[in-house]
Amino acid sequence: MAKLMNRHTIPRQRCESVWVSTGSKKCRLKNHAFRRRGLSSILAIFFVTLFSVLAISFLSMTNINLAMSDNHQKMAQAQAASESGLAYAGYLIRSYINDEEPTTSSHTLSQSELTDLFDIFWDYSSYVLDSSPAIDFNEVGQIVSFSEDGLTGREFTIPLIQLNQNQLSRFTLQFRQYDDTPEDIEVLSTGLADSIQRRTRLNNNIISNIPALFDFALFARDDLTLHNGVTINGFNFDAGDDPLQVGTNGIDPGNITLNNSASIDGNVIVGAGGKPDDVIQLASGAEITGDSSALQEEWEPPTVEVPTTLYNSTSLGSIEDPTTITSSGKYDSINLGNSETVTIEGEVTLYITGNIDLGNSSSIEIAEGGKLTLFLGGDLELKNGADINNLTQDATNFMIMGLDTCESIILKNSSNLYASIYASDADVDFRNSSDFYGAVVGNSFIQHNSAGFHYDANLRDVTPIGTTASISILCDGNSYVEF
Repeated sequence: MAKLMNRHTIPRQRCESVWVSTGSKKCRLKNHAFRRRGLSSILAIFFVTLFSVLAISFLSMTNINLAMSDNHQKMAQAQAASESGLAYAGYLIRSYINDEEPTTSSHTLSQSELTDLFDIFWDYSSYVLDSSPAIDFNEVGQIVSFSEDGLTGREFTIPLIQLNQNQLSRFTLQFRQYDDTPEDIEVLSTGLADSIQRRTRLNNNIISNIPALFDFALFARDDLTLHNGVTINGFNFDAGDDPLQVGTNGIDPGNITLNNSASIDGNVIVGAGGKPDDVIQLASGAEITGDSSALQEEWEPPTVEVPTTLYNSTSLGSIEDPTTITSSGKYDSINLGNSETVTIEGEVTLYITGNIDLGNSSSIEIAEGGKLTLFLGGDLELKNGADINNLTQDATNFMIMGLDTCESIILKNSSNLYASIYASDADVDFRNSSDFYGAVVGNSFIQHNSAGFHYDANLRDVTPIGTTASISILCDGNSYVEF
């Protein structure tokens, strides 16, 4: 029994021992689980706090990014509005040139002409804006003086222009003309988008477009006739230069006629819409060495205007006796008897309101070193043996500028004639027995004798005084953002 009891007791004790031991493990496990639940709460609070801070930071960053995006958008809008302002300023300038067609009788614009041009442009801008219902703007400011960074000039402002009710196209324009560079009009365009603004500048250069009077060796608005044996060629050409040109605005058959053995060493151009094969008629042995074609549009010869000072001066009467002229002047006529001579010394400009008639063997002589520009209001006729003797032998030193009242020029030069003749309303009749060196523009042209016609290519680069130049304004293509 004792053994039996012991046998059962020992396991019990062992079981108790195990139970006790096991019970201690449960306590330790319970304590450990409690500690883990406390740590989890702390971690949860930490992460909640962390994520809350991150969420607030992200929200703040989002707001900042939205503000930056809005700011950049407005900056882009202001820049676009500023550039729209430059484009509109360009439109105003081009419209002014097209509508008003400003011109100048000199080929370098004077200070007073540039000042007047700016004043007229201001008046034109006011008119255009007032008559444009699609444009909202405040009143165009008066022309006022300004000084900036040591520079002075005049300016006017067109404040707050808005195109077509578009809030994104709001800008202010300033037009400036600087005292030291009056040939430039500077445009300052300030684009607006709420409180954001951007300003751009662009220079526009005022220029006079010099007309090319003598690009043609010979040009007739109507008929052009070369009689037997007449030859047209040229000299003073540089390598690569275009060949000489002979032309007409005419489109009717026979507007250009070359009689027996006449020749043109160059190109021939007929009127716009004309057919060269019909307009040009070649007789036996006549020849054109170059191409034949038609103008793209009718060539309108530039207007001739007498220089203002000379035009307004008092006439010195008529020249009827031999004399030497050394200074410019205005005369009623030149009428020389047989064998009489008028000599030109130095650089002289004459305005002859009436006719020039040179009797048999009389002459006008341009001395060595001299230069004569002749504005002719009437007709010119050289009778048998009379001549205009240009001793410089340079066609650029003798120019006949026929006004619209000059209707006839008849030359019977007995010696070689060096001259450039521009008389687009005159019928020009060459009966020379000697050669001609220069260029001719007339209403019609006929050469009777077989003398040579030699085009001086240097005349392509010559700008005669008295021709009206059109004015244009060229954008220099460089705009830049100021702020």
